Amino acid sequence: MTSYTLNAEGITGALFTRVKRHPARIALDYYGRKFTYKELGEEISRYRAMVHHLTNGEAGERVALFMPNIPQFVFAYYGAIAAKGIAVLINFASIVKDLKTKPPRKVVITDDLKSQFIDSDPRVILVADILLPVLLQMGDEFLNQRIVLVAGVGEYLPAVKKLLYPIKAKIEGRWVSIPKEGGIKKLNEFLRQFENSPHAEIKTGNLDGIAQILYTTGTTGVPKGIMLTHQNLLSNSWQCREHLGEVFEEGEVVLSVLPLFHSYGLIASLYISLIELGGILVLLPSFTPKDTISAIKRCRITVCPAVNKIFQKLYEAGISRESCLSLKFWMSGAGRLDPELKKEFEQAAGVPVLEGYGLSETSPVISITRIGENKPGSVGQPVPDTSVRIVNIENGGEVKTGEEGEILVRGPQVMAGYYNKPEETKKALRDGWLYTGDIGYIDKDGFIYITDRKKEMSSVSGENVFWHQVESLLLKHPSVKKCAVIGVHHKETGEAIVAFVLLDKEDSLKDVKKYAGSSHNKLLVPREIIQVSEKVFSDWEDALGKLQKRKIKTYYETGRYQGRLISNGV
Repeated sequence: MTSYTLNAEGITGALFTRVKRHPARIALDYYGRKFTYKELGEEISRYRAMVHHLTNGEAGERVALFMPNIPQFVFAYYGAIAAKGIAVLINFASIVKDLKTKPPRKVVITDDLKSQFIDSDPRVILVADILLPVLLQMGDEFLNQRIVLVAGVGEYLPAVKKLLYPIKAKIEGRWVSIPKEGGIKKLNEFLRQFENSPHAEIKTGNLDGIAQILYTTGTTGVPKGIMLTHQNLLSNSWQCREHLGEVFEEGEVVLSVLPLFHSYGLIASLYISLIELGGILVLLPSFTPKDTISAIKRCRITVCPAVNKIFQKLYEAGISRESCLSLKFWMSGAGRLDPELKKEFEQAAGVPVLEGYGLSETSPVISITRIGENKPGSVGQPVPDTSVRIVNIENGGEVKTGEEGEILVRGPQVMAGYYNKPEETKKALRDGWLYTGDIGYIDKDGFIYITDRKKEMSSVSGENVFWHQVESLLLKHPSVKKCAVIGVHHKETGEAIVAFVLLDKEDSLKDVKKYAGSSHNKLLVPREIIQVSEKVFSDWEDALGKLQKRKIKTYYETGRYQGRLISNGV
């Protein structure tokens, strides 16, 4: 158990403590449209009343949130939990690239997304209008059994921007009309009947109750719902603040550019910012260097959580000390930050970058570096109330200090388990410890270092990509006879996918590239595809004919491959 007292009323109880303490303080800022804590509480109360009505007051009903970082996500998240429901965060990373480059009606739903909806089986789905065409591809048989409410991404914009948004969206081909037939309703119209609902004074009475299900690809490549309790999330929020106590202050202004459906973005925004710090949360639905730098200046951001790709893009865009005058520090997570990029970025921005390590299964934070700590390559020491062990990969025995092995974690932030997957839960949680599948070591001072992965997967821009999924995709091409996929370090995305292929035609590599690039799930598109010979594949095989991925990785790192290399730039 945690060493501090959690709010017995759970997540919404903790938040409403903030609402009562400083009702006039600004809580949210969405492109200049601001909400005070009092207004935040009122909106959550409306959503709570709505969810209670739609679920007949039944505890544990699942409410799916299929939305980017818009105010409705925040209101619906807390509202669902306040109504004793479970917020289901639909991870749509597999279509993010398409959403940026195509009209919504041309974005194809992925198997990854379908699996999340089917597995969670929500009673209610709250979807952003720009994502509605994707949701509709689930089909009438599925949707007719749900209550679907559509949130407008322009609904809460300031007056002038709200007026211009439909014009801009129509010009860009991003305007979505809501079908008049069927049971799909506009969220803002449906909410009107719940005006002036009393504040969500809810006492959960059970901090071990499930508050949310967050989807990640887990250990098999099939999306798994990670069940997190009120205690998990509140504990991790407190752990982060306690660990960085000397730099975190009341009222910090936090930029929320990371997706709220991701555990890192969620804990930094809805928990550390609002619940722990009573701060101002500035919402950006998607990342661009221009919008991010503008928001930092306009809103005087003090803390900015980010990932490898964001740091790289901001550095390339010319981030400067002048644009970061209000910032106290940056935070990095969802994959190791390239040491050289970290050094270059800190010099350009004039602000330190604190690097963390975590998993969705740990709510997510396990460790964070502190300002002034100089341990190159380290992801810091564990946050309070967190135990970390390193065990031998083969036999599970203890290893010596500084020796590599699998990382095990124990603490109040460790998940309750995987939704509907008891066997997978048993594999991950053993004797009170979470087996992370990450390889690393701890030095004599207690600092953690991540060196590799036990699982055949990579974390690309914070999203799990399993190598066998990419191999399966490429092997469907008629010219690909053999395929082997690995993950390698990459400066921009933390890790990147590299595929080696054996082809039956000398001129088919371009076709394979085109085929891979056409995948609806852009996470599965390799950054590099390298053509090698039959002999090379044979050299990688062990006595039983199994490919040895460590040999392949060494082959790549030493640059010993022959043949043509292509980059898809993913």
